[in-house]
Amino acid sequence: MPLPKEDKIYTYADYIEWPENERIELINGRVYLMTSPSRIHQKTLGKIFYQFANYLKDKSCEVYMAPFDVRFPDENEEDEDKLHKFNLYEKHGVKEYWIVEPENKILNVFILQENKRYGRPEIYTQDDKVKVSIFEDLMSDLKDIF
Repeated sequence: MPLPKEDKIYTYADYIEWPENERIELINGRVYLMTSPSRIHQKTLGKIFYQFANYLKDKSCEVYMAPFDVRFPDENEEDEDKLHKFNLYEKHGVKEYWIVEPENKILNVFILQENKRYGRPEIYTQDDKVKVSIFEDLMSDLKDIF
């Protein structure tokens, strides 16, 4: 795929025409080229996925990894990307949004409030267990993630 034009607004129709092996995100009509995830990024995301998939094994739900962002302090354009995703998830009513920082062993959890806005994040470290608010009885042990 040629590099996207900065002044062009792209649509979902454009997105589905792009090659499957391109690492891109389309947010509010803008294209974001993504770098390949590091080993620790994949490992951390895999551990989160495993906890949720194991919990949902005999239930009628499936696991998708958005809205879990695994982040590293030195990522390019991290703040802009984080802000776009935060606003997008909030706008579309995503009830719980996790930002995971594996190098710092920190988890920020944003919960959608009654006013349809995220409140201040709950901040957890590797020694904590997190009650996943969207499920009645799911606890995530961060020792198993970090």
